[in-house]
Amino acid sequence: MWILTVFVVLVAVIMLGFWAFFGGNKTYAPRIHLLPVKEPKNSTFESVCTQLQNTGFKDLGVYKVAEMPVTLRGFVNSFEHFTAAVYFHPKAGAWADICVVYVDGTGLTVTNAPMGGVLDSRPGQEKVYKKGISLHELLAIAKTKRKVGPYNEPVTAKAFVTFFEDAYAKDMAWRQSKGGITAEEVRRVAEEGGRTVSAENAKKVSEIENEQIKSFSLLPCYNGGMCQFKDPNGSIKDIEGMPIGGNLEPRSCPGFDFICPAFMKDFGLTPQDINIRATLYRGDHIDVLVKQGKLEKDSAEYIALHERYEDILEQYPQEEYPKYYGEQSRE
Repeated sequence: MWILTVFVVLVAVIMLGFWAFFGGNKTYAPRIHLLPVKEPKNSTFESVCTQLQNTGFKDLGVYKVAEMPVTLRGFVNSFEHFTAAVYFHPKAGAWADICVVYVDGTGLTVTNAPMGGVLDSRPGQEKVYKKGISLHELLAIAKTKRKVGPYNEPVTAKAFVTFFEDAYAKDMAWRQSKGGITAEEVRRVAEEGGRTVSAENAKKVSEIENEQIKSFSLLPCYNGGMCQFKDPNGSIKDIEGMPIGGNLEPRSCPGFDFICPAFMKDFGLTPQDINIRATLYRGDHIDVLVKQGKLEKDSAEYIALHERYEDILEQYPQEEYPKYYGEQSRE
């Protein structure tokens, strides 16, 4: 399986200065959803994508990771058995992954990601981090390092979204199972970024990160497992198709990490539908928190929520996508 560098790069970005070490908001999630978007205007991103296409890779589409400030473009080279992704993050820049997946579930990922290579990776998933090298060098390493096979069938454009989302989910599940990010990993990330962090501070950062990771399991959705809609506090299903806890705050909507399949079937919703509807609902109601004094209008959280809300409004106007707006009246 693919080791997705999107998570490890984001963790490194958070830890190395774009997030306060002893505070901050939840920035990554246990599940992600890819939404089709236009290609970002970034010369490096565009150049790497062009190079991949010139070396036999087929375009699988451009997507935005709904839960993160990341855009990516997928590629596949069936002859070489490679799947690739080119990423763009506004602060980390652009980078690429090239991976190969074997029939036994193990895999190889070669990347020129700017950071994150010092974080632990799942057993059976070989990773090669070469910060800043060219795409041609990346391809050469991938061809040299891969095993003879047998390989999994090449991913198709139709299956890419599921393939990518599943790879991320498996990686996050493994991180949860090992107890989250260790203090030693925090220390290594700091060192990779040219910083020194004390053992006490590394432990504190690890605890903060792991509190977030532990919270991911509060809304499980497993066959035969707990159901988030049977909350002892009396959770309800809101009109936008999102579960809301007892506090009924708009911020109880952004979870959409574990959505019950039966719930989605009842409402005729896909994960993408739920993601979009949750964003619209939250954006419509976020000012309620401001009026209640629970959120500052100039805070990073408010700004991020508002920007994402405006982005979704632009991509999915009500007149073209009425199903995303439900029966909720809009001011």
